[in-house]
Amino acid sequence: MTNDAPQRLISDMRGVRYGEVLAVFARDGGLEAEVYGTQMLNDCPQEQWETLDADAIAAAVAEEAPRLRHLVGDADEKQMAFEIHGLILALHYEARFLKNPGAIEHANTGFENILLRYGKSVARPNPARR
Repeated sequence: MTNDAPQRLISDMRGVRYGEVLAVFARDGGLEAEVYGTQMLNDCPQEQWETLDADAIAAAVAEEAPRLRHLVGDADEKQMAFEIHGLILALHYEARFLKNPGAIEHANTGFENILLRYGKSVARPNPARR
């Protein structure tokens, strides 16, 4: 059986609905993030997206984080996820819509700052220096 549907490239995503879930892990003395997305798999059906339970995901992260020592003890997982989601939206807007050549560098810096604030294995910034 052949699939006659035109191949959609990951670079051709304008106007395409998809979903992403971000997971942050402690690895090799630092923090790494993995993005799980529905791009090229499906259009993230609303009824499936609505079955994701953000509280259950945050509770699982909160339960695992102290044991694995990913995050500082007072980390607000929901706030961290909100900030990372905002960063992803800003990157998409800046890179795809405005074609800002510095968008990826700015997003990387923003992500590093989030990790500095919440990551236990990375030195936290001195709030007095702001």
